[in-house]
Amino acid sequence: MELIKDNVRNQIASLLQEHMDIDPVLALQDTLFTELHKDFDSLSLLELQLLIEKEFEMEFDGLDRTAKMPTNVSEMADALIREHVLYLQRQAKKQIAKPDKSSESAAG
Repeated sequence: MELIKDNVRNQIASLLQEHMDIDPVLALQDTLFTELHKDFDSLSLLELQLLIEKEFEMEFDGLDRTAKMPTNVSEMADALIREHVLYLQRQAKKQIAKPDKSSESAAG
């Protein structure tokens, strides 16, 4: 699991560098987002969320409203991993809910 988290952290740090000109070395040291960029705010967090959705090709429903907002790369990686698990569960439920067309045509 740590290998996955490290990969996610590296990808987030890369996104921060590419789109927000934030030093990835500092980001990977879990420096607070607000210390990495003086104008980092909730809108920046939303922008990061959208970048993550595109990068990971998944729908990020948003952060758990009862949890605290991620303040650094590790917290964001943890939130993303949790959300990805929920995303996979939602996709599996959608597949179960869909009737199997091949069994319908064989029965009909």
